Amino acid sequence: MVSTFNVTFNFVYMLHATWPFGLVYCKITQFMAVSTICASVFSLMAISIDRYMAIIVPLRRRMSKKCTLIVILWTWILGVVFAMPQLMFFRIDTIPCTDRISCYMVWPDGDTNNSKLEYIYNISFIVFMYVMPIVAMIISYSQVAAELWWSKSIGEVTDRQMEIITNKRKVVKMMIVVVTIFAVCWSPYQIYFLLTFYYPSITLAPFIQEVYLLIYWLAMSNSMYNPIIYCWMNARFRRGFKQVFSFLPFVTVDPSKSPSRSERIYTQESYYGRKLQRNNTLTTQMTF
Repeated sequence: MVSTFNVTFNFVYMLHATWPFGLVYCKITQFMAVSTICASVFSLMAISIDRYMAIIVPLRRRMSKKCTLIVILWTWILGVVFAMPQLMFFRIDTIPCTDRISCYMVWPDGDTNNSKLEYIYNISFIVFMYVMPIVAMIISYSQVAAELWWSKSIGEVTDRQMEIITNKRKVVKMMIVVVTIFAVCWSPYQIYFLLTFYYPSITLAPFIQEVYLLIYWLAMSNSMYNPIIYCWMNARFRRGFKQVFSFLPFVTVDPSKSPSRSERIYTQESYYGRKLQRNNTLTTQMTF
């Protein structure tokens, strides 16, 4: 959605230094960018919390489909809330002494870099869209990694149980890569807006537009990397991807790699039984 509704149009805007798409799309493109980015960030944070609950407290009842849909709905609601200023305050105007049109944000209390509201918004954006998700994901995946790599089981661990642990470790590694790339992609973008508020003269520096374009594209490209990482590091995702495109003649899905119902039940029971023994919360006898 970011590439479809935002990146291409902003590339044309920055390339030609004029906005040819009108007022309505000036507002829509910025709104779509912020809302989709926020929804993506909140989704990553929700996934990290879900992984934490599944591995650290596996006996707790998992979220139902209805609850999952509610979480997804709230990620988009919060994204829309954060994006509303883009819809309300972006406007277009002709640059004096030129025939070029600018698409820019004008806050009620002043222009960009001179507005307290903009400063509050940018700080809130950094806290809720960067700092808070990063902290939540680091804490969640640190706890999960400690549980999967350094905890010791009581009694004999079967080959099947070891396979379960190995698969969970692969998922955690994948999500750590996702979080790391998220931090790398968004750090320059957040730092740029803080610097331009405290040092507005930066915006007049030579080649600043090209620098901003690089920073902007790096941030927007974050959503592109996640499916690549999932496909590279997660066999289940690769299989699901193939199933979606199985109608194509050159895409084949190997049915032998699909886990049976008994294997899925075995997976849950074996891990849950091992977890109960390790925590000494219950003496249980598992029969397989």
